[in-house]
Amino acid sequence: MSITRLIGLRGGLRVGGINCDVRANVTIPVDGSREIDAICYDPLVIGEATIKVSSVDEAEREVGKLLENARAAEKFFNRRVYALVLAVETVPEQVAEYLRRRAGELGIVLVLGREYS
Repeated sequence: MSITRLIGLRGGLRVGGINCDVRANVTIPVDGSREIDAICYDPLVIGEATIKVSSVDEAEREVGKLLENARAAEKFFNRRVYALVLAVETVPEQVAEYLRRRAGELGIVLVLGREYS
């Protein structure tokens, strides 16, 4: 699922007061190739989107994938990432709390859809 569909961006994203023109499902040729769910080129914003995260382990894998994509993008574009965005459509409440903590620690913009118990 593309991040634009998941959080209803319809071609744009506002992060830290900056409007971004978002492109979905972009592949960059770094370390083989890396598919990035959502990217804004100026400023450089990297997004990862998933429909469901059921456990802390899955949450950590999604965070790890986002961080790896950010490193690859920085290497490819030879500049720093301005922001990271993680979007999850459905997530258990306990995992949502974990994601909020991790996102806060890492400076990730977190977008959560439905939380359930």
